[in-house]
Amino acid sequence: LLHAGGLAVVAVAAFLSWSRYTAAVTPTVDTAASVGSEGLSYGAVLAGGIKQLLGIGRDDKFAQIMAAMGDAFFTRRVCLLGGGVMAVLAITMVAAAAWLAAEKGAPRRGILVLHLGFAFCFAALYAFHLILYYYNFSDVEGLALKDYDRYLTPYYQAWMLAMLCQLARAARGRLGRAALGGAVAVVVTVFCWRGVPAAGFWTAADSLYTLRADVQQRAEVMNTVLDWDDRVLVLSQGDDATRWYYYRYELT
Repeated sequence: LLHAGGLAVVAVAAFLSWSRYTAAVTPTVDTAASVGSEGLSYGAVLAGGIKQLLGIGRDDKFAQIMAAMGDAFFTRRVCLLGGGVMAVLAITMVAAAAWLAAEKGAPRRGILVLHLGFAFCFAALYAFHLILYYYNFSDVEGLALKDYDRYLTPYYQAWMLAMLCQLARAARGRLGRAALGGAVAVVVTVFCWRGVPAAGFWTAADSLYTLRADVQQRAEVMNTVLDWDDRVLVLSQGDDATRWYYYRYELT
């Protein structure tokens, strides 16, 4: 717990310091300390989101996004096996294999606690993105769950890697080696069944990055005449803030 608390302090400190920096260099009403077009504070967003999650004052938009998030867990493809439910099932099977391979007592309890901890944090992350889609996205983007797989897939990957590490550490003796070999066999079987994942952002068509390339080119021209102390007011209208975020990154 002390280790986890120390890591949390570092993460929170980095987040708050960056928020204070962006608020200092963009002295406007809508600073990095606010969320969405309404300019709500992080505390107000969290409190409002939790209330609606509990059914207190829930409006139609939140209800629709919540239904979409629930459906996406079963239908949105995030891995070779399919939706998130299949990913969690695969991860749980690896965790069970690690539990069986580990020695009785503290090692088994540690694997169980770690797996349940990951599951709890995933639920919190899922709820966070539900709130994010409601407050920080337009109606069209929120209801479409824009970038759903990009937000959640890295967590599935980390969770799976953690359980594979537990399995490797517990793989001692004949039973452990059998469990580890079984996990490898399952991965190979899935690859043969579904195909090795050759597609990704690195193989996507160039046309998908037209907006990104345009912003980068314009920012490169601006950066040749900007000095460290200069301030830039970026005007990027539209319902989608993607271009604005690209400019903010490239110019910063």
